[in-house]
Amino acid sequence: MSETMLEKILLKVIEMDEKINNLPNIFVTKEEFHKAMDHITTSFDHFTRMYERLDLEILSVRSKNYRLEDRVEIIESKLGLES
Repeated sequence: MSETMLEKILLKVIEMDEKINNLPNIFVTKEEFHKAMDHITTSFDHFTRMYERLDLEILSVRSKNYRLEDRVEIIESKLGLES
């Protein structure tokens, strides 16, 4: 082979070596992937639990509000006030 051909091959090998060395910056391992998925799943679970608690709190406050309105109406009727 000629020297220029060997130089071209060497340049390509060096270029490929640099690309291979940069691969760990692009890809993740299975362990890293599973760890990230566990974190996402856990965060989603926390969010859904928080949403469910919030929904129950809203129902509770709504119920208390209805009871309070009923009591106020009773008091208003006893006092002869119309709302």
